[in-house]
Amino acid sequence: MKTDLRINAFAAHSLGIARRKADELIKAGRIMINGRQALLNDRVTSKDDVFFEEKKISLPEHIYIAMNKPAGCLTAVSDSRDKTVMELLPKKYKGIFPVGRLDRDSKGLLLFTNNGEWADRILHPRYAVPRNYIVKTDKPVDLNRIKFGVRLRDGISRFDTVEIISRDAMTVEISLHKGKKRQIRRTFEKVGYQVIELVRIGFGSIQLGDMKEGSVRELTPMEVDSVWRRKPSVQTED
Repeated sequence: MKTDLRINAFAAHSLGIARRKADELIKAGRIMINGRQALLNDRVTSKDDVFFEEKKISLPEHIYIAMNKPAGCLTAVSDSRDKTVMELLPKKYKGIFPVGRLDRDSKGLLLFTNNGEWADRILHPRYAVPRNYIVKTDKPVDLNRIKFGVRLRDGISRFDTVEIISRDAMTVEISLHKGKKRQIRRTFEKVGYQVIELVRIGFGSIQLGDMKEGSVRELTPMEVDSVWRRKPSVQTED
C-alpha cells in the first residue's frame, strides 16, 4: 500500500508524538518535505522524502496481531481500575491498538494493529467484513424470535446469518458485518435468553482456530492482504 497521509499524521506516527505536537513542529518550520518547509495541509506519499531537523523520518513498520481474548478484561488501551487486553501483549509490540472491541465478559478473536487505514477498512460496514460468533444460551433457542430482527432501544438488531449448531439448540452461530454496542447480548436478552458464553471465532478470513486463551500471534501476509482485497459493497440503511 502506498502512503497517502496528511503531513501531521505522518509526523505524529513517525516520531511517536501527538498530532497537536506535530502541528507545532510543522508551524515552526522543523518538518521538511522534499527540501522545502512543510505546510499543515500538505499530504505525503511513499515517493516523498520527509525530514525532521535534518533526519529523515518514516512510518514505523506495520504490525498486525491476533489475540484469543479471555473473559474478564477490558478492550481498552488503559484503565485505572481493571485489567486490559494491552497487559496481555508481549512488550515488544509497541504503539498498537485494538481493532474494534469485545466486551469484558466476551472472549475470542481480537485484532490489534498500528495501521489505522487497515483498521478502518476491516471495521467499516461498506466493506462488509463478517464477524462470526458462537453464542451459548441458558435454554433452547427459537430462531424465529431472532432471525427477522429484534427491536432494541437504539434501533432494529439484525444478524447476517444465525444458525443453531447444537442438538440441544442452546448453541448458536451468528455472523454480522456491523453492530451496535453489546448487540448480541442485548438481542438475546430482549427475547428472553441469557447469554452464558459469547466467543468471536472469526473476522473475515482471519480465524481464531486453536489459539490458547490469552495467547497472541502475528497475522500472516495472506490474512493482512485479505482485508485490503475487499471491495466496497452497496449497503442499505435500516
